[in-house]
Amino acid sequence: MTARRLRAFLALVVVVSLGCRAKAKPTSHTELSFIEDDYDGALRRARAEKRPLFVDAWAPWCHTCLSMKAYVFNDPLLVPIASQFVWAAVDTEKKTSEGFLRKFAMQNWPTLWVIDSATEKPILKWAGSATASELAMLLESVTLQRSSDSSKAAEAAASWLRGNREAAEDRRDAAIVEYQNALARAPSNWSGRGRVVEALALQLQASERSAECSELAVREWPKVPPGTSRLNVVLSGLGCGDALPKDAPLRNELPALVREATRIVTSPAEPVLADDRSSLFEQLVLSHRSNGNEPEALAIGRAWGRFLENEAARAANPIARAVFDSHRLLAYEAIREPQKAIPMLEQSARDFPDDYNAPIRLAKVYLDLGRLDEALAASRRAEAKVYGPRTLRVLSMQADILLAMERPDEAKQVLLRAVSLGEKLELPGGYRQLLDQLRRRTAGL
Repeated sequence: MTARRLRAFLALVVVVSLGCRAKAKPTSHTELSFIEDDYDGALRRARAEKRPLFVDAWAPWCHTCLSMKAYVFNDPLLVPIASQFVWAAVDTEKKTSEGFLRKFAMQNWPTLWVIDSATEKPILKWAGSATASELAMLLESVTLQRSSDSSKAAEAAASWLRGNREAAEDRRDAAIVEYQNALARAPSNWSGRGRVVEALALQLQASERSAECSELAVREWPKVPPGTSRLNVVLSGLGCGDALPKDAPLRNELPALVREATRIVTSPAEPVLADDRSSLFEQLVLSHRSNGNEPEALAIGRAWGRFLENEAARAANPIARAVFDSHRLLAYEAIREPQKAIPMLEQSARDFPDDYNAPIRLAKVYLDLGRLDEALAASRRAEAKVYGPRTLRVLSMQADILLAMERPDEAKQVLLRAVSLGEKLELPGGYRQLLDQLRRRTAGL
């Protein structure tokens, strides 16, 4: 690929028409239109058209998933990338998604996949978010062919692509080696360096190699340009740092990451999504508490809440506003004021009467406040609306409420229902661990 073509491509942004999502075929030829909850149909189309298949694996409870829909996939600037892929969206909570989940294991939401339609092998597995322009760059990496150019940049790009493929197949150790090779080969000014550092940090964190992860973040973040990659490198570094032993010498290096994280969350000019900025606020609260700095944790928590309130107030529509509900609740819990979430959750319950998220979040708030009758009623409203694996979390919350009401027999029956359901479902990610926890809780009652 020529440098001119790459520069032209990096100017593109991804545009997805959320309002025009279709069950069987796109409704527009000028926008990215997703084939909704029909992976097999999307794969057939991709094979017929000899295009790779992009899959947005998401869930209705996932705030980052909703942020991608509301603020990235519908970015209105440009649409030229549409013809390069067939686009599909898979709600991983639905029964119809179980076949997809058996083929493509995932631990995080959203996970963005690019699948070779001819072989049905994953080319790319990307957990988390990106801005529209960053997503365009990420997808361009999928189309790169190994160059005959022997330059260091070409060698680094080849290792980066191999690492992506290893990560997509859940061969985490092999992915780490390839990403490390990419960094070793890359010239200092290589534009892809930040994405490699981000991917390596995430793989190290997922592998619980906390010291390596923190050391990487401390060493590399100053070299990563502004954007989502730098935010995520700092985020992973702080999370891994909190997992280090209290006497680990590397902990002395973490204040620099804390200062950078604070700068990112407070700088309106930082080119990152509000949802990602919010995740960094959350990590800062956790890091300050991990280090026994409660006053600073509270101060950051209050700033986090104000930031999210401002974002919600200027959201273009109720869907965009509700993106921030879950993190606003976390922010209010962080400052020990969960009751502040009640008005926003009541509004979301009115705006989205068929959605389970607002009532189950209200149940959590009422439980924290000791308003147990209201908590139980809200959890039962959520149960009537929820579907798929998320039902396990709703029923787990309902059991918590019943135990707080000193009704252990009823709590046990709820847990038994949850276990029975979980054993019939294809459970992705942490749901399998949740099912084990529910079994243990049931046995203890």
